[in-house]
Amino acid sequence: MNRKNIGQNLSTLRRQCGMTQAQIAEKTGVSTDHISHVEIGSGTISLPLLIEICKLLNATPNDILAGEYASDSAEDDICLAENSLYAKGISFDDVNPEDRMLLNYLYQFMVNRKKDS
Repeated sequence: MNRKNIGQNLSTLRRQCGMTQAQIAEKTGVSTDHISHVEIGSGTISLPLLIEICKLLNATPNDILAGEYASDSAEDDICLAENSLYAKGISFDDVNPEDRMLLNYLYQFMVNRKKDS
């Protein structure tokens, strides 16, 4: 695995979700410098940190490690919807990861259904 590519993939996904390095760092309990180092390829990402970041970005480890993701508007909408809810004071912090993923899938289903009608 190429650390520089992993960092670029992480940076791309983070930006697509409208999150800053500081937000990722705060929510995962690491320093902003560590996230920065991972993104520029001079730092490594542990498996537990990778899993936490994937949860935050609604991504898979493969998305970050291999860069095999398709940026479709439905997934971007999920990130945008979550971030706009955060801006309105509604937080997903108290929702367990499984329920959060279910909410994201439900939202994606509704977006796709709207596109089909």
